[in-house]
Amino acid sequence: MNVNTKILALMTAMAVGMAGAVGTPANTQIKNTATASFEDPTGPAGNTTGSQTSNEVTTTVAAKSSFNVTYLGSAANTDSATTGTATDTLPAEYKKTANQGETVAFKYQVVNTGNDTQTITLAPAGATGAKLVAANDPSVAGFAGNFTTLTPAQKTGVDAATALSSVSLAADGVREFWLVYTVPAGSAKASTVGATPVGSGNIWNGTANAAVTEAQATSPFLQYSAVVVYTPVAVVGPDGAPEAGASGTYADPVDANTTITRSGDTQTAAIRAGDTSTTFINTLKNKGDATDGFVLSGPAGVTFLTASGAAFTAAGETIGGLTYILEGGLPTIKGVAAGATANFRTVVPHDATAGAKSVTVGIDSTSDADTAPEDTTTNVVNVPGLLFGDSDNNKATDPVNTVVTRPVTTTAGTTVTFPMEIKNTGGGSDTFLPSAPNLTFTVVDANGTQTTKSVPVEYLLDADCDGTADNTTVITTPGVTIAAGGTACVIAQVKVPENVVATTTPITLNQTVTSGSGLTATDTDDTITVGVVAGSAITINKSQTSTAPAVPGNDLTYSIVAKNTYNTAVKNFILTEQDGTFGGKTTNVFQYGTFKTVSATVANPVLTTPAKVMYRFNSGTWQVSATPAIALNTVTRVDVAIDSNNDGAINASDTIAPNQELTVSLTVTIK
Repeated sequence: MNVNTKILALMTAMAVGMAGAVGTPANTQIKNTATASFEDPTGPAGNTTGSQTSNEVTTTVAAKSSFNVTYLGSAANTDSATTGTATDTLPAEYKKTANQGETVAFKYQVVNTGNDTQTITLAPAGATGAKLVAANDPSVAGFAGNFTTLTPAQKTGVDAATALSSVSLAADGVREFWLVYTVPAGSAKASTVGATPVGSGNIWNGTANAAVTEAQATSPFLQYSAVVVYTPVAVVGPDGAPEAGASGTYADPVDANTTITRSGDTQTAAIRAGDTSTTFINTLKNKGDATDGFVLSGPAGVTFLTASGAAFTAAGETIGGLTYILEGGLPTIKGVAAGATANFRTVVPHDATAGAKSVTVGIDSTSDADTAPEDTTTNVVNVPGLLFGDSDNNKATDPVNTVVTRPVTTTAGTTVTFPMEIKNTGGGSDTFLPSAPNLTFTVVDANGTQTTKSVPVEYLLDADCDGTADNTTVITTPGVTIAAGGTACVIAQVKVPENVVATTTPITLNQTVTSGSGLTATDTDDTITVGVVAGSAITINKSQTSTAPAVPGNDLTYSIVAKNTYNTAVKNFILTEQDGTFGGKTTNVFQYGTFKTVSATVANPVLTTPAKVMYRFNSGTWQVSATPAIALNTVTRVDVAIDSNNDGAINASDTIAPNQELTVSLTVTIK
C-alpha cells in the first residue's frame, strides 16, 4: 500500500508534541477523473464490458499559512493569553525565582502549523537585553530542562552567540530555542522581571495569507515567562540561637574568664577590669528558599572572624561546606543552604570607660540589591565601674572623697562609724567588697603598762542610707551585689578599745573596695583622733607617815603620791614642796621645820634606764642627788621630777606616762 508522505510528516510532528497542521501541503495537485461501467449494447446480453472515462480535472492546493510560538512542557502547543509578566497567568515551568543580577533562560518552540514553507521572524520583547538563541547553538549545549540559571561562563558564551532572528520551516516544522535575559542588578525584592518571544509570519485569514505578529490580546498570543526577584529571609542571634529565645551562658572563646549570658536576641559579656576586647559567637540562619550568602555588618571598630577564629581573607576559608571570604572588603559567608546555619565571631573592642557598650550586628543577603540587613542582633559588653567614698546619705548623688575625722574622748570604749557609699558605674551587676587593714590603738592598764591593740574595721549594710547600720551583720566575701548604676550605703565601724591612750597623730582608715570584676577603689582620708579625756587630771595624795610625837626636835615625814590619770603623757611635770597658799590651802612646813631628807620612786610603770628622778632645791640647778648643795636649814623649796629622756634637764620633752605614779618622801625636823 502506498503511504502518503504528508501523513508521515504529520505523524512525526505529533510525536514531538506539535499542534495539528492545516493539512495537505500547498501546491499539491488534486486530480479527478470520472469513470463509468455498463452493458455494451453491441455485445451479447448481460455483458459488463462497456466502460467510459471522463476528462481529467486537476486542482492545485493553495498555501494556507499558519505558525505559533509556544511553551514546552505541560503547556506545550497551547496558545493561552498571558498578561505580561503577571505570574498568575503563567504555567509553572515559566514562572521562577531568581536573584537580582542573575541571567536566566527559558526554552520555547516555534511551529509551522501551516501547509507551506515559510520564514518566521523571531524577536524578544520585555526584559532589557533579552536574547533568543537556537537550541542547537553550542553556547547552550549545557542547558537542561526548560529553565536554567546561567553560570558566569554560560552567560559569556550566550553573549557571544549569534542571536536567533528567524527560522525557515517547512509545513509542520519545529524549531526549539532559548529566551535568555538578565534580572537587572538592583531589582527590588519581590519585583517581577519577564520577557516573551515575538513571532511574525503569515496566517490564513479566510481569504488570504496575511502578515501577522503575535500580540498580547489576539491569537497567536505572546507567551511570557517571568522571574520574581528573590526575597531573602534570614535571622541572626546569639550563639546557637539565631531565631532569638536564647538562654544560658558560654565562655568567651578567647578569654575563658569572661562569661557571656544569652537572653532573647541579646548576649551580654561580664568582663573583668583591664580587658580590652570581648569575642562573641553569633549564629545566622538562612530561612529563605535558596542557598544564599550573607555580608556581616557592625559599627566601626568591630572585627568579624570566621567560625574557627581566623580573619576573613580574599582567599577565603571553607568550614563545613561554607565559604568565609572577604569580598569587596566585606566579610561574607557564602553557600548557606536553605534552612542551614552558620557561626561567626564578633570581636568588640572597649576601653575602661564604665557602662554598657552595645553593638548591633547585622546580616545582609548577597541575593538582594539593597544593603539593609535582613536581621540584627545585639552584643553587649558590660564594662565595670566603681565609685567609692564618703556618704551624704543620698543614693542619688555620687560618693565624695572628703576628710572625715571622728574624735574619741573617752576611755570607756566606744564605737566610731563612717557612712560610706559604693556606686556601681559599670554596665552590669557586680559584687563589691569593702575592707580596711586593722587599726592599731595604744591602751594602758592599771599598772601603767602600755600595749597595742589591733582592731578590725567592720562593714555593715545601710540599706536606706540614713547613716545607721541596719543590723550587726558584718559584710563578708563576696560582698554586696549592686545592679548597674546602683548605689549601696555601708557603715565602716571601728570599736575603739577601753583605756585607749590619746594619739598625737590621727589614725587613718585605708579603706578599699574591690569588685568581682577586678576593680579597686580607695578612700584613705578618713581618720580617728583619740583625744585627752575630759575630766582627767593629775591626782596628788599627801599623808603623814611619821608616828613620833610632833614636838620640836622630832622628825615629821610626809608621803606625796602624784598620779597621771590622763590618757596621755603629761609633759614637764614637777612636784613641788614649798610654803605658801595654794588652792586656798596653806603650806608652812619650812616655816616650822628644817629640811632633812627627800627621796622619790616611780611606779606604774617603774622607770627604765636611762630615765631617772631629779631634784632641785630653792629653784636652783636640777641634780640627780637628793642631797642639796646648800645648807639644810636654808632649804625653802624642793622640786622633784622625772628626766624621762635623760638629758639632765626638765622640760617639755620629759613626761609622766598615763597611770604612772611619782611617790616622794619628804622629812623635816620640827623646829
